[in-house]
Amino acid sequence: MAFFRNADELPAKLVHHTGTMVRFTPAQLPHLPDHDEDCVLALPDGRVVSGRFKLNPKNPYIGGAQLVGWIKTWVRWNEPVNVVLRRSGRGKSLKVVALGRIDASARESALQATMRNLAGAPSGARRRRQYTAWERDQRLRGLVLKAWGNRCQVEGCDAGELLPDRLKAALVEVHHLNHVAAAGSDSPLTGC
Repeated sequence: MAFFRNADELPAKLVHHTGTMVRFTPAQLPHLPDHDEDCVLALPDGRVVSGRFKLNPKNPYIGGAQLVGWIKTWVRWNEPVNVVLRRSGRGKSLKVVALGRIDASARESALQATMRNLAGAPSGARRRRQYTAWERDQRLRGLVLKAWGNRCQVEGCDAGELLPDRLKAALVEVHHLNHVAAAGSDSPLTGC
């Protein structure tokens, strides 16, 4: 089912002020979906994003996080841009065609504002993350598989029983009973 009713395209506005959206007029309601509806929009810069039409009788619009993010970086604050939304293929796909100026400098100024905000942020707004990865001795894996085979040693576990033998060896994992990350030893004598 097509997104528009009795129309192949409709004029709209890209709005970035009290709300950020693709805005239609109430007079266009007979051509718009009669309920809230998901859609996909091909944007003028080639990006494809998801959106959601909201049937608001006084303010019908398409919003959604991906679309709003794009509008905020391409449309200047409080300077709506005229567009045409065209049916694109079948279903709920639409193409956004800009009639007004979509200013690349709006994107640049939005990025610069974000960079200025981040540059002035207190150091507490950032945090360092460190990760530790424990690598076990690969010889130990081979030794464990020789000793116990390609079977789970947890009592009652039959997860690998349905797998062919050639896959069991590749899929079986070897774990320590006393985790290395919790100061356990990597020795085969501590039980793996």
